[in-house]
Amino acid sequence: MLKRRFFDSNCNLGASLNPRLCQAKDVNALYEVMDHSGVEKALVRYLNVDVGAVYGNEQLARMLKDDYDHRLYGMWNILPESCNELPKGEAFFDAMKENRIAAVRILPGFERWVPARISIGSVMDALRERRIPTFIHRTAFTDDWNGLYNFLELFPDNIYILGPGLGSLWGTERQLRPIMDTYKNVYLEISNIWMPEAVGDFARDYGAKRILYGSGYPDYTQGSMMAVVQHLEIDEADKDLIASGNLERIISEEVL
Repeated sequence: MLKRRFFDSNCNLGASLNPRLCQAKDVNALYEVMDHSGVEKALVRYLNVDVGAVYGNEQLARMLKDDYDHRLYGMWNILPESCNELPKGEAFFDAMKENRIAAVRILPGFERWVPARISIGSVMDALRERRIPTFIHRTAFTDDWNGLYNFLELFPDNIYILGPGLGSLWGTERQLRPIMDTYKNVYLEISNIWMPEAVGDFARDYGAKRILYGSGYPDYTQGSMMAVVQHLEIDEADKDLIASGNLERIISEEVL
């Protein structure tokens, strides 16, 4: 089998309040998981969302200081600026650069803020200008798919990575395809796609450049979707894009 470089776009670091069978409590533990699977690099977020965005961001930054091999990039949660919980403006992006943070995530339903322009508009505009991706999924919103559709309409030119919560037993193509048709800066992370054949379909219909390998670790093993990517019936060069090339390009184009 062709040796291929993998860059995991959906990986969790840290320990949850309810311990799972498999989780990486620190960077060295995650290195072991990655080495076992053959994953070269990973975009990681703090596993325990129950601690809140501020503490979670701080913990992730602290843990990434042990990433001596520079194999990891971080993902921070963002909040509306009104409550003065996170650094504002340039200070926030300076902190991202200092701590190797390459993406942000929103959890408005869980963190109890309204996903509207008056609450998060200034942050989203700055992310758009700096070409920093926002990791987002359907279950982030209290009103499900409608919330995702409405948010994309508010900020149509931002870069998004659509992640977990998008897969289901019966498939979600009727919900996903209008998004892929309309918003050209949307990338699909595949860890929660239940039908492997759908990954190839999306790659052929929208281009492999818009598909990202992700594992969803520790909910899933890193190797599961690696196998799917390896056996897709698409060009080998397109598999390379999905495995690592696309995420590397996204990060290289950021302005921090």
